[in-house]
Amino acid sequence: MCQNNSIVNIMSEAAPSEGKDEVDSIHAELHARLEELHALSEATYEVYISECIKFYRKYGFVIVKRTLPLDVCSRVRTFIDEGEEMSSSIRLRKAGKIPAYTGKLLNSVGEHDIVNIVMNMITHSIIKKLISSEYHCIHAIAHKIIPGHRGKAPFLHRDWPSPITTKDGSSIPSCVHVEDDFISCFFFLNSVDGKNGGMTGIVPESHMFGSNDSSLYESLPLYYPKVEEGDCVIFSSRTYHKGTPLPKTAASRYIINTAYGKTFPHERLYSLLDSKTKSSLPKDVLNMLGMLEERGAFSNLRSR
Repeated sequence: MCQNNSIVNIMSEAAPSEGKDEVDSIHAELHARLEELHALSEATYEVYISECIKFYRKYGFVIVKRTLPLDVCSRVRTFIDEGEEMSSSIRLRKAGKIPAYTGKLLNSVGEHDIVNIVMNMITHSIIKKLISSEYHCIHAIAHKIIPGHRGKAPFLHRDWPSPITTKDGSSIPSCVHVEDDFISCFFFLNSVDGKNGGMTGIVPESHMFGSNDSSLYESLPLYYPKVEEGDCVIFSSRTYHKGTPLPKTAASRYIINTAYGKTFPHERLYSLLDSKTKSSLPKDVLNMLGMLEERGAFSNLRSR
């Protein structure tokens, strides 16, 4: 039987104080489930991946431990910091966002790091179970947020609208399968202490919310997970989330954001590679970056 008891439905049915208690309870349960999940990372690989997928399907996101080696995190942080010194973009510097442009990133960090970032073994073991057909990397960028500034999108939003909606915005029943158009991965290059560290706020279970109008859900409390260096937050393109200001007392937040899907990319990543990088990468990585797309192999993909 279909279940329809998500946060949005609880809040709509309860009095304000009761609804908050219910949501606090759900967030406490969520934290406990994450702790249980992280403990499984020490178990067999297959068990851990399976439980990560179950968690994602219920909550619309999952935090995966230790996806990037610490040496990769260190090298990309250094690359971003060097880019900050050379940045001529006054607008970006004033906004507190220092980008590491994709082409420069992919052509600078080396084969080992590109494979770890673009075709990370752990994250792709999860993604390939969630996206049923051929997919490729549609976005990849590294950047840092400076203390006193905020993330890219300081408003509640989905990265892509849900193709299925409900009349009143209540949650889509759990028996209805809604496949993601794309899935995002936030690789954290340093530890982030939840909201205190400027962590992105997430509305759990919101990938199943029945409206693409974010104003319906503005009153819902956000969940701010804590992550360690090398961890990855994987979340659905339909999960509501919001950028958070980075306190002036916090450390800069370093992140690599990749996304995978069946849609055409924001930028043709393969075309950004120089000849030396292309010759060094395995064919499957080049294909993930869109090499085959240039020959029409991805003609079945939908345009954005």
